[in-house]
Amino acid sequence: MKKIILSLIAIFFMTACGSNAVSVQDLQRNEWMTNTEKIKGNADIGLKFYENRVDIDIDFEGIYQLAVEENPELAQNPLSKGVLKNYTESLLKQSAVYSLEGDILNLTISGPENEKADLSFKVKKDGKNIILTLNPANEQARENFEKLAKENGGTVEDMGFVLTPK
Repeated sequence: MKKIILSLIAIFFMTACGSNAVSVQDLQRNEWMTNTEKIKGNADIGLKFYENRVDIDIDFEGIYQLAVEENPELAQNPLSKGVLKNYTESLLKQSAVYSLEGDILNLTISGPENEKADLSFKVKKDGKNIILTLNPANEQARENFEKLAKENGGTVEDMGFVLTPK
């Protein structure tokens, strides 16, 4: 009897402790939104996960506001917004290949000229949200985020994201 009770307690703790684990089904269940408020530009990003691909849609308005802050003359030219939108459209809507291995989400994003960026995040659930924090074991991702953090006056630890259901 003691073994049965101990086994039930062990199962309870294993399930309770694993309740913040994220599965591929969790990622695919919703369209997700995140905000880059910690990164210069403050653009909303939409994410939609499929079997091994994620579609990424970056809000143009946030990018445009950043461009205007850096170059106020853009706001004075009525054509500049349309030209900038046409120029950046392919960059703002991308797909990436992803894999979820335990609590690690690996992304490979290919750029328009076949350059690649590998990013790696630790993932966990927080209620309905999913929290992404930089995976310190991935050196290339860390270098990418250190560069981005330096450009934005932050630290690598600031470079996490909260995915909220859309």
